[in-house]
Amino acid sequence: MPSASKPNSCKTCPSRNTEPFARLSPQGWAEFRKHCRFNIYEKGDVIFYANNKPLGLFFLASGKVKVVKSSFGERAHIPRVIKAPDLLGDRAFISGKHYTGTGVAMEPSHICFLDAAHSNRIFAKEPAFWQFLARRFAEELGAAEDHLLDLALKTIRERLAKHLIALMGPDADAGEARVTLGESRQETAEILGTTTEAVCRTLAEFRTRRWIAIAGPLVTILDPDRLRQLAGLPATDRT
Repeated sequence: MPSASKPNSCKTCPSRNTEPFARLSPQGWAEFRKHCRFNIYEKGDVIFYANNKPLGLFFLASGKVKVVKSSFGERAHIPRVIKAPDLLGDRAFISGKHYTGTGVAMEPSHICFLDAAHSNRIFAKEPAFWQFLARRFAEELGAAEDHLLDLALKTIRERLAKHLIALMGPDADAGEARVTLGESRQETAEILGTTTEAVCRTLAEFRTRRWIAIAGPLVTILDPDRLRQLAGLPATDRT
């Protein structure tokens, strides 16, 4: 269960200078601070449940949250992993639909909640905030299409290679890189649409080929160009 409190540092929250909070006017930020509720979620805590109606907007100030969708056969899939700072459950809230997945904290997370009445009143006066949402929805739609294509057309080796490269970040250089698998092997499998056994077997293969080295959750990318080639990604520009 989350613990509720109002942080003393709310006025100087670092999220103020990042998207989407940077889009708010000083008046909008002041209203948001006044009416939001702050909660601390531990790893495994549920933020919202699938098929429930949104009662407001969640704002992830720190931490990481996965959206889990389960089939009738109890097999789970993780279509999205949200990292701070970002919004949670915004598509369901704005569309007036029920949540299509369950939001679960993957690590200790600080999350603010603003109820529907105050969200509608505050953000109605913030056109820059809605411009940000429009761009964000377009980017998410493109990412969702890419993810569906990967599930349909790429092998587990190709999908896992792409996942590891993505963990390096867009600004990583062409040399070795150390990344942390912040999720369990089971969660990695649910993100990639495969089984835990397949993930473990493929990681072991990559290690045997000396493309990666593994020490617990820490993975060292020894040959990023080979992983990019396998994933169908362009090679790093070394110029």
